[in-house]
Amino acid sequence: MCGTSAIVVLPGGCSCDSCGNDRCDNDTSVQLLQRAKARSTQLTEETEASLKNIQHRGPDYSGVGINADCLWHARLAIRELCLNGNQPLHGPDVSIHAIMNGELYDYEDMKAKLGQKMGCHSHHT
Repeated sequence: MCGTSAIVVLPGGCSCDSCGNDRCDNDTSVQLLQRAKARSTQLTEETEASLKNIQHRGPDYSGVGINADCLWHARLAIRELCLNGNQPLHGPDVSIHAIMNGELYDYEDMKAKLGQKMGCHSHHT
């Protein structure tokens, strides 16, 4: 079975010295950039640590998606060995990201019924 993990960063307030929140109108663009870089580094480190913890669940492929939030997936390929099953999955405009843990046992029937309608062109998935 594959392993999945995620970090969701919730919106915050201000982090200037006067009010102590994550962000406010008193912040300069340099302060905002410094905090963004620090947060990106922290998310990357947390992602790598979490992925290491679930690596044994899916040794065949690991995928990470980082923007304001993080999704990662350790893949155990049993039926679908091609790259089409690698995750995270991304929508056409790359604004939607998803990971799936599990298997659709009736995927062949679903593909036959929905494949053309949904634009599925893969011979494997």
